[in-house]
Amino acid sequence: MKNYARFFVSTALVFAFLFNSLLTVFACGPSTVDPLFSFTKHGEYPLESYTNGKVGVVPNSYGRISLFVFYRQLSNTPLTANEQKQVVEAMKHRIGIHISDNESAQTENAQSRDSESPNFFTDWTTARAKVLADKSTVITEKKVPDDYNYYRNCLGDAFKTAAKTLEARIAKYGINENTKEWINGQDAVFSNCGGEGKIPVAVSADAPEWLSKDRQYQIAAALFYSSKFPEARDNFTQIAADKNSEWNKTARFVVPRTYIRQASFIEATENPANEEERKASEQKMNAAKSELLQKAATQLKDIQANASMNDFHNSARKILNLVKYRLDAAGRQKELAEVLSKPGENSNIYNDLTDYVWLLDKPQSDALAVGAELDQKAAEAAGKE
Repeated sequence: MKNYARFFVSTALVFAFLFNSLLTVFACGPSTVDPLFSFTKHGEYPLESYTNGKVGVVPNSYGRISLFVFYRQLSNTPLTANEQKQVVEAMKHRIGIHISDNESAQTENAQSRDSESPNFFTDWTTARAKVLADKSTVITEKKVPDDYNYYRNCLGDAFKTAAKTLEARIAKYGINENTKEWINGQDAVFSNCGGEGKIPVAVSADAPEWLSKDRQYQIAAALFYSSKFPEARDNFTQIAADKNSEWNKTARFVVPRTYIRQASFIEATENPANEEERKASEQKMNAAKSELLQKAATQLKDIQANASMNDFHNSARKILNLVKYRLDAAGRQKELAEVLSKPGENSNIYNDLTDYVWLLDKPQSDALAVGAELDQKAAEAAGKE
């Protein structure tokens, strides 16, 4: 009996020794017990690999931009290196912030992006500090009248132009009372960026011509940022007609922008009494917006056709595309589909692709909103939530 017991114990020890030294072999699948994830809305990170042609298996759940990249691959019109960079930025803007597994690499990338993006406001404060010691604080976002929304009133180019102009005035005329007065006027302009600011006063009759011309433009700009668009337009039109003003071309370019900005503030009647009044209010609103946008489109086309306005042709084209987007969404959608399908580099693919996706999204979001409203009314009629 003892021999049997010893035999079984010895046999068990031998098997335990042999099988303990063997590697675990999986019948199939990856040799890992870690969870694996796949993205359903876009390709794997880094997105640069996806836009570079490594699309892999693309499910129909991918978002519009990812499907666009896949379409370009299938149609044998791959993105150029410049287009890839722009499309990646468009994808990141749509997806949101991605937290990298490598935190240090992410920090380096963020620092690299910050170093590449110019801080125009810092340039302005640096130039201003050469003349005045006090600090300048500007709030760039402004509240929409009778609303809770805010919009970016003063863009980076405004501070870039101000800094560049001030540097030029200091270099040519020195630091004196005239350059100080120029800054006073510009401070008044920027005081309208985030709230109810001041309109610069006209300089005295004995002021130098350069300061007088600059002040005319500053007054027009302040009127624009304070949402006094007809008055701003009149001032910019006068400057555009002044061949002795170095601001005449810039002013001509800003005139159509006054129409566009004015159109964006036109709203329908709040809380209409009935459905008929609501429709009439919306028709009136759309007609007023359309009239202003048509005027802007006409002037932008004139700028593009004018050889002397060559420096503004690219900007005028981009703004004209915005006007088309607002005037004729369906027509602009068709135009963008043709542009995005063509081979050859598109230097404006970020804006074109973003606009195209927005135009595709809008009918869907509108339908969801209408559906939610119908559900709400049906629930109220049934006495339910």
